[in-house]
Amino acid sequence: MRFDDRLKTALSGLQSGHAVTQWRQLIDVLAQRPAGQDSTDVAVGLARLRQLYPHVGETVRAESVRGLSGRLRSPPLVRFLCSDRPSVAAEAVRAARLDDEDWAAMVPGLPTRARGFLRQRADIGHATTRALGAWAHADFVLPSADAAQSESAKQPIAAAERPNARRSPFDDDFAPAIEGESRSQISALVDRIRNFQRAREHAEAPQLPLEGGSLAEGELPAQRFTFETDARGIIRDAEGVPVGAVTGVSIAQEAYEEDPGPDAFAAAAFRQRMPIAGARMRLTGAPMVTGDWRIQAGPVFDDLDGRFIGFSGVMRRPHAADDASISVRGSEETGDQMRQLVHELRTPLNAIIGFAEIIEQQLFGPVSTGYRALAESILDDARRLLSGFDDLDLAARIETGRLERDDGVTEAGWLLGRMADRLQTLTDMRGVSLHLRKAETVRAFALGQQSAKRIVTRLVSALVIGCERGERIDCTIRTRIGLEPANLIDISRPKRLMACSEEELLSTESSIDDAGGPLLGLGFSLRLVRNLARAAGGDLRFEEESLLLRLPAVKERLGREGAGRID
Repeated sequence: MRFDDRLKTALSGLQSGHAVTQWRQLIDVLAQRPAGQDSTDVAVGLARLRQLYPHVGETVRAESVRGLSGRLRSPPLVRFLCSDRPSVAAEAVRAARLDDEDWAAMVPGLPTRARGFLRQRADIGHATTRALGAWAHADFVLPSADAAQSESAKQPIAAAERPNARRSPFDDDFAPAIEGESRSQISALVDRIRNFQRAREHAEAPQLPLEGGSLAEGELPAQRFTFETDARGIIRDAEGVPVGAVTGVSIAQEAYEEDPGPDAFAAAAFRQRMPIAGARMRLTGAPMVTGDWRIQAGPVFDDLDGRFIGFSGVMRRPHAADDASISVRGSEETGDQMRQLVHELRTPLNAIIGFAEIIEQQLFGPVSTGYRALAESILDDARRLLSGFDDLDLAARIETGRLERDDGVTEAGWLLGRMADRLQTLTDMRGVSLHLRKAETVRAFALGQQSAKRIVTRLVSALVIGCERGERIDCTIRTRIGLEPANLIDISRPKRLMACSEEELLSTESSIDDAGGPLLGLGFSLRLVRNLARAAGGDLRFEEESLLLRLPAVKERLGREGAGRID
């Protein structure tokens, strides 16, 4: 058997140097499967990472793991990174490329938070799904005192070192003795566990911070925390506050007067499985969380069967601008001013378009070729401006809650035909090949034709504009069956957008925009499409090689539609 000695070489050369550099080099080498590495070297490498941990910032750790996307194939390293802070653990779960059996064996030893991230992956296999299901109940139970101490320590501890963790097939790889510093670290960890167990035997029963009491000296009230609920709207997990202080709180039952709970808007949005934005919430009990909060959250659905599994989001303390009497009035006034400005700009622009069309079409007599070319250029610029004004007007209506609800039903075949007609000129001008397809059993969209066409066409046109000449864009529609059926529209990314993160794509200051792109930038267009989709009960997700638009589908098929393709 041939062993890869790159890890040994890297370890021998990492005795000195900057901590960040050592960290990046080590995880890059450790990311490969341990089958080709010496198990002792892997263990020593993980021990070295624990030494470097206090000297490497959380942001750097998260970025370094994000850079491993598609190359992180080592279960021991994945297990180590999943025990880090939430931002690092989330990146590790996203970047990992493990077999179904590897994930399933790792599930029992993962922290509750990491198992939650793993549940959000759409590509987990049956063995992993069963393993996560077996731990679903345990993940909802309040953490024990030793778990709370482990959380407060905020140090990454590999699952193989936890005394109560179930072993995976990879744990046997670490059987050889580890010399030097790694042995002393493990011994110190065992001593800490033993000392804690002795102290707990003589201590009083732990008390959850649910009622009464006051903040300890120097302790400040929490300002922000993330949370997850179950399908009933009851908070089951939280990060940023003692989990026992908020576990069991419901966001689904409206509170009255000064009672704890959410406002009517949040409760109604939960019942309708709609995003919650800026809703009010009052918490009582633990001093750290007592008071008023604002909720930003959205529904979560199981990618396997479309089943609604709860809400996930953030609670934060209200700002001064969040006062209802100020924020609503201010938002409405700003939206009205924006719409008035757009109206005043659109009027003269329509006049310019009209005169340019008269010249370009020679309606009043012959016009020289030069003047016609100039008029055509003016027409293109004016129409682009007009499209930007329409986007601003639409964004203002969404912001003020005045977007008209477009109820109805839209057949997928009709939508594909309209998209082909609408985008023909654009694709010809950009030299892009657009391929539109739908699966055999696509259901109709549960929204009106105007809304469906507006959302999908805006998204596809923004991506077509981002293509280079000669590129191909694939757009496929399929239906996800479940209690809340949805149509999933998968659109391939242009080459120049392939390596862009979600933050870069949504940024209004992105360097990926060019002179021929959307007037207000690609980021504005994508955020507008996402807000339109959410207002319709859907969402827009950014996958590695595509954008996935989810829109609601009718609960029952209206008629049989064959598979379709429009090139």
